[in-house]
Amino acid sequence: IFNRQGAVPGIMRAVMVPNQTVFTTWSDLELQLNGQHFPFRDLTDSIVLEHEKQVAMNGGLMNLFCEEWLMAPGGVWNPANYGLEQMHIDDPYKGMEKVLWIRFVRGGDGERCFKAVKFEKDGKLTPKAGDYSPEVEMEQINVWPQTKVTKEEFISCMIASPILGESLRRLGSCDHVLHAKKLIPLEVTIMDPHQEEEEEALNDVFDVQQSVLLEVWDADPGRRDFLGEVWLPPLVTLGKRPKDMVLPLSKADFSEDGDNGGSRPDSSKDLGDDTKDINKKISGHLFVSVSWDFPVWKEIGQEHDFKEWMEAQGVHELAGKNLNEQRKEALLKMGHTDVKALGDAWEKDNKLLGKVFEKDPQAKTLKFNAAELKALTEYFKLHYGEDVHLRAVQQELMHTGNLTIKLKEAKMLRMSDARMGRTCDPQVHAYLRNDHLGAWQKKKIFQSTTKIGTRDPKWNTDHGPFPIMTGAYQARYKLPESGFIGEVKNQLLNFNSKKKRHLQEDRDLSSVKRFGQEGLRIKFSETVVSGQTSQVPGENHKVDVMIGDSIREFKAKLTNACQKEANFWKGKNEDENRRYSDISIGYRHLVMVFVPSLKVQKLFNQKLHTSDEYKRQYNMDLQDPSNWQPLDPARNFAQYQQFNFGRSSVMLRVVEETPTYKAQNLRYKLFEEEQTKLTYQERDEPKTCYGWAKYTHETDSTSEWRQAFISRTEAKEKPWLAAWIFAPQDKNAVPGLDRKEAKDRREVLLHPRLPKMDDQVTPEHEEILKQAVILRISGKSDWEIEGVLNQVLREQASKDNQGGTASVAPITVDEIRAYCMREEAKQASAQANK
Repeated sequence: IFNRQGAVPGIMRAVMVPNQTVFTTWSDLELQLNGQHFPFRDLTDSIVLEHEKQVAMNGGLMNLFCEEWLMAPGGVWNPANYGLEQMHIDDPYKGMEKVLWIRFVRGGDGERCFKAVKFEKDGKLTPKAGDYSPEVEMEQINVWPQTKVTKEEFISCMIASPILGESLRRLGSCDHVLHAKKLIPLEVTIMDPHQEEEEEALNDVFDVQQSVLLEVWDADPGRRDFLGEVWLPPLVTLGKRPKDMVLPLSKADFSEDGDNGGSRPDSSKDLGDDTKDINKKISGHLFVSVSWDFPVWKEIGQEHDFKEWMEAQGVHELAGKNLNEQRKEALLKMGHTDVKALGDAWEKDNKLLGKVFEKDPQAKTLKFNAAELKALTEYFKLHYGEDVHLRAVQQELMHTGNLTIKLKEAKMLRMSDARMGRTCDPQVHAYLRNDHLGAWQKKKIFQSTTKIGTRDPKWNTDHGPFPIMTGAYQARYKLPESGFIGEVKNQLLNFNSKKKRHLQEDRDLSSVKRFGQEGLRIKFSETVVSGQTSQVPGENHKVDVMIGDSIREFKAKLTNACQKEANFWKGKNEDENRRYSDISIGYRHLVMVFVPSLKVQKLFNQKLHTSDEYKRQYNMDLQDPSNWQPLDPARNFAQYQQFNFGRSSVMLRVVEETPTYKAQNLRYKLFEEEQTKLTYQERDEPKTCYGWAKYTHETDSTSEWRQAFISRTEAKEKPWLAAWIFAPQDKNAVPGLDRKEAKDRREVLLHPRLPKMDDQVTPEHEEILKQAVILRISGKSDWEIEGVLNQVLREQASKDNQGGTASVAPITVDEIRAYCMREEAKQASAQANK
């Protein structure tokens, strides 16, 4: 019998008394029996046997003296149907009315109940009359959630048990009739088999592959004179904090062997021989302040304080701390405990933030201004967006940094207009070179104002921030044409919406198909001919995949197939041998099946599968990571009937799971959330955690430990609140919400080893624990700190007891860790509020 308390129905005690005295609790009855105020007969053993007999005879009904079973064939109650004689119990009080008092445990919630069953003078059961019925309800039937289990829970329990899960899988994958081996055709692509994508992502951080060149020109009307150029240091060496630099100007070096590679091609930079004319010799310095913020997209923790979170989004129009606290309190009353909860509500309300706030009167106290609402909306739009364009924007921002240059001044520039009796009219141009492609961006990053007639110009102007992609990421796109022709083409696109949409779709797809460009192909056939070989790579391994194979077993077979394919090409084609060598598909790899988009399915249903639009959209879906559904490693191919395994060739893709890939594949994101969903037993929050509390039965005042959500209050006596997770049926309480009982510390047990909510410290330990943070900083381990602090505690206790021995609870490692964790959280919160 399934029940969440783990309690099955059973008889605890049964006594018969020769009168019909009414008792409100079992304790009152026990008091009378122990005081021997009237005679009684203990029939516990007989009633236990009778209960087992009735369960066997009535078809499995757990209730004792079940009314349905005792009814006559015609549906009429017959008092002569059952009595002590049929129960094989000698009547202890013949000729007298008697009552059988039964104390039992109710199945489902484990509540300890008692029931009075009346017997007539002749030993027969007293018939049902009015509110009285002899039936002892020992089982809760159809009660949610005590005696019900969901389909998901049942499957999870089966899969979690190796014995049951494997047995059911084998039973469910065959029909117990001998058949020939059924192989399934698969076309598998292993994406990034040698983990090169991860290295490229790391290179993006340590090598931006973009160079910035600042050129100084004499901007005379009708002609230009080159005054020198400087390269900014590699962007990876810069940070968000502006860095002041003094950069010496030099002549243009077009050699590719230079420290920064060749300069930007421009014939005007060639000044000729500067030894004959001193005014042609490049001189001077450029004073700048530069900052580089990479990446633009930062996944700000959604559990952050709203003020800190808003500032991280670039919104600084918040009012004082008091208003922020009011907002926080209002959002909590609305049920939005953090930014994520607010985002979930935004998504449910059709992505309109105003609707979220309109639904609750508490929202009036939020007082968000237009800039803050815009920042919130943009963040949720990017974070919860599902289409390719939004994911493309997110990926671009993850590979883009902001460059800000403050142009201060220049000193001692060369006198390019010396022949005309003047100095120079300096102007600064900034250019960008993609080092990955070795190509210059034709359009300037910026151009400064012109300072007339001075060798020591002062600008003191800020330029930027300029968004700059990493070189390798920008190389995915075709660089846009610049100049007049490029502008004309862009304007013409406005009159051809279809072509413009296709170009935008191609660009978006280039942003998210990082894991879909190249791959290693392995083909599994439904028919294997021994001795037959193929010149097509990936078809010579001779490994079989069966319909009953689990996804976990398939991974092992895929690893074996790659090894055999490498052995086949050894000595025949060394390039193919290297491609298939050293490949191991492990637990971090996802096996995914292709799921076309709704647009492709709609075109197919309209019989437009031969049209160009269908072919284009289908190819785009193949490259979009979000059209690939991860498969559960514990399930087998036969359990995925919706994907037609065994009936046609199915495309599979194997990708190693990474945070970057999760951001690109929304199906994987949802799959992981489902797989890692926390159960109520894992609840550990700053205000509530899972645990156990002493539950007292009202009928007999006995107690036992039961599952509950434990929280803290400010009460001095019994400051702990226990909300029963599965409350007894007769309590009329919503589990975990309505019924809460106050407890003291001895009546609760917290499940987490270091509960986030338990910040109580023993008074004797409070002052000594302050040293734990300092000892940690000094490099001592928690075990060493425990020894040091306990030594101090013993010395202090001995001193307070004037040299005598004192019994003081020692400081534990868990207590030290919990204290340090709380102190770190306090410091982080204080730093964020500055």
